[in-house]
Amino acid sequence: MNELPACTPGHMTQAGTKNDGVEFGDNHHRDCLSIYQDDDTIHICDWPAFKAAGDQHQRERGGEISVEGS
Repeated sequence: MNELPACTPGHMTQAGTKNDGVEFGDNHHRDCLSIYQDDDTIHICDWPAFKAAGDQHQRERGGEISVEGS
């Protein structure tokens, strides 16, 4: 399996068109990431726990949850 290193300086992923200008970037650990928009930055240092909490919140309010592979 071809795995990425824990950090890749400059690795960024553009978010969907609804969120123009939002980018996700690598952080200091594989389970961490940074989200950038304009001059604002959010660092999430436990992505699996953050995603699980976000998915639970969306289920509770009847919102959409994206499932990998669908």
